[in-house]
This record gives sequence, C-alpha cells and structure tokens, in this order.
Amino acid sequence: MAIDKVALDEVITFADNDRYLYDALMKNYLPNLQKKVMAGKYDPEQAIKLMEYYYTVYVRPHMKNPRYYGWDSKLNPEERKAFGKYYRDVLWEDYGLKELSKKPTTKAPKKGKNAMTGVRKVVKK
Repeated sequence: MAIDKVALDEVITFADNDRYLYDALMKNYLPNLQKKVMAGKYDPEQAIKLMEYYYTVYVRPHMKNPRYYGWDSKLNPEERKAFGKYYRDVLWEDYGLKELSKKPTTKAPKKGKNAMTGVRKVVKK
C-alpha cells in the first residue's frame, strides 16, 4: 500500500493543533518516554509503536467526532508507521529527549551510613 501524504499531513496537522490531543501527548506519552531515556531503555522502534498507539487511542477517535472534524482518518499500517516516526522525531528533537539521553559522566554520591549528612562523627581517642 502506498502512503497518502495528504491524509497523513491532515492527521498530523489536526493532532498538532488540537489542545486535547496535545495535552494527552504531553501528560501521557512524553513522561513515559522520558523515564525510558533516563533508565537507558529507550528503543526508537518501540517509540514508533507507542506513537501509533497514540494515533489509535486519541487522534483517530477525536477526529471522527463530528464536533471537531467529522472525518474517519483510517490510516493504513504504513501511514500509521509514518505518523509514529514523525511524532517520535518531534519528541526526540523538540521536547528534550535528546538532551536527556546525554547522561552525565560522574555518578551521584551514595547515601548511607558513611555519607556526609551535615553531622560530624565524633571520634573518641
């Protein structure tokens, strides 16, 4: 199947300009990806699948609603993958996932019995 670029652009434009969809993306999907990047478990292919899920759960049902757009934007699998790639790249470049992936080279000090907590140990001689 070929990708219908006009339909894909229409769906992306709708998703970019709708407040409800933007909130869902920022509150549900971005924090999930941030956690994965911080843990070192970020997989770009899985991010594409997650963004395809975002299309299926949020974008398509919202577009079908006659109050908002009234068009059933049923994308084929290749178009959904292109949608997922677009949003994966947007979140990676524009919303800070790229910066999170650059881990600091030094480790934070460990907390425990011997860690400095602002209280001095008294050593008796």
